[in-house]
Amino acid sequence: MSDAANFDKIVGQIKDLAELQAYADAQYKTIVDLNKKINELKDKNQSLELVVSSLPTKPSNVVEFPSLHISAEEEVCLKQLEYLRGASNNRELTLEEARKLEVYAKILLQIRSNIKDVDTKFKKMSTDDLLKLTQEVTSESK
Repeated sequence: MSDAANFDKIVGQIKDLAELQAYADAQYKTIVDLNKKINELKDKNQSLELVVSSLPTKPSNVVEFPSLHISAEEEVCLKQLEYLRGASNNRELTLEEARKLEVYAKILLQIRSNIKDVDTKFKKMSTDDLLKLTQEVTSESK
């Protein structure tokens, strides 16, 4: 059914001018409320677009480390720390971002201290033991 037919049906059900005026006022109020909501949403959309545009993009000076055999956890920490560094260049970090920065830095320190522990373990091994270890690893991977 078309909008005009709906309107004619509703108007036909209205018995007097007072009811028609009340109906028209209700329609007008609905239109005004929806226009206010549209304007609020437009404003919110503009503010969100402004926030998104102010977020740092991936800086061109970020170096990827594919040749360095780093764990996924370490890579995530490095990327998040780089993102937070970029954000801190543009604006002050929020409390939540500062906490994330602290957590990622601690995780990265733990990961790297574990790697140093492994490095010192291998430094103490003799050359023959290291050769045997590499032969075992290569035979296991085949």
